[in-house]
Amino acid sequence: MSAVLGPIHQWMWSKIKLVQSREEALLEALYEKFGADAEAVAGKPRPSSLPPKPEVPLGELIGEYNIHYWLNNAIQEIETSEAKLVTDFIAKYGDEALGVIRETFRAEGRKSGEMASVDQEMRRSTARGGYELLNSVMLDGMPCDQVTAVPEAGDTRAVLIHSACNHLEHWKAAKADVAVMCKLNGEWVAGVMEAINPKFSHAREAAIALGQPQCKDVFTLAQ
Repeated sequence: MSAVLGPIHQWMWSKIKLVQSREEALLEALYEKFGADAEAVAGKPRPSSLPPKPEVPLGELIGEYNIHYWLNNAIQEIETSEAKLVTDFIAKYGDEALGVIRETFRAEGRKSGEMASVDQEMRRSTARGGYELLNSVMLDGMPCDQVTAVPEAGDTRAVLIHSACNHLEHWKAAKADVAVMCKLNGEWVAGVMEAINPKFSHAREAAIALGQPQCKDVFTLAQ
């Protein structure tokens, strides 16, 4: 590979794997709901019918590729694949599929929030700390993208601003309804935050995917 693997690369890979797991959970839930007919829509078998995947070290996966390029490509692949899965099932089954998908995003968010919260009692008790825990598991482009700002991060309220959407081009590549994908992303975020601390509330007050000039997420911790 063209550079030495560091903690930040392992961190990014862990975030990518969470989205891969979420896609598998979606597929499993859709098979559970729609049975064998789901395979014709998904074009892939039910995850639980396959043998466990071996854990391969990141360095072996990357091989001789540029680390940044490989990770960026992995983000593009999984976000496009997940959006296509969502799009195809909604096209076939409508609101019935959307309900299953929405519930799965929320549940997977709670799983990620529980994982992020282990031994983090201090962080769980402030809005600033809660956002930091969310950021530890949320796949949101590459660190070098520099499209996020946190203008407010206090004990009871934190605000996250995006000047660009890191997901948008991947959703569009899948011909997904970007408004639906944005709302599903919000379900996942809300699930993370409620697992970190049930007193958290999350509001997406603006979103580029909804035609607004920036994204604005507000995290509030009730006292």
